[in-house]
Amino acid sequence: MHSYATDVDRSKVTLVLGAGSVGIAYLLYWAIHAAGVASPWWIDIPGPLGIAAVMFAIYDRAGWRWRFGPLRLSTIPDLSGTWEGSVRSDYDDGENVQTGILRISQHWTSIRVRYEPAADSSSSTSVVAAVLTAEDDPTLVYEYINEPGPFAAPAMTPHRGLARLQVKQDGRLAGDYYTGRLRKTAGAMDFHRR
Repeated sequence: MHSYATDVDRSKVTLVLGAGSVGIAYLLYWAIHAAGVASPWWIDIPGPLGIAAVMFAIYDRAGWRWRFGPLRLSTIPDLSGTWEGSVRSDYDDGENVQTGILRISQHWTSIRVRYEPAADSSSSTSVVAAVLTAEDDPTLVYEYINEPGPFAAPAMTPHRGLARLQVKQDGRLAGDYYTGRLRKTAGAMDFHRR
């Protein structure tokens, strides 16, 4: 997984987690001393930095997805999961339609997008990404590296490309892509969550 950019201000969450960790550390310290518990010298009461690290890890892995009714802890959309769909390329005059799986692993600070076509001709993996929320439909933009599989056509070479997928109102991920100088192809992508 790699980090991703977003237009959501993440600094507020970091400040809340930091302030919360100081409060929790103080309450823990107060509770232990009020209870008269004496710990051995080799066991220390967790300090604010240790508590902040644990809180951040929980928020990064799962907390940002939590919802409490209409209240969400993050406005970044959760795109993680397995998506099935198709990719239509302008290669062969637009007749080239390929079905496949888009696997997205996402945390609050990192993401990985991997496309695996059903034909096992090649696969692509993201190297950089952004999740944009300011538009009407949230958008995932990522650059990928495509590696040919063992049964790919001889003309297929490793190449880079860029994909731009929007989260549509019906929950689909749809958009377009284009490849770099070596392939010079473009096309449309359309996926639904499995």
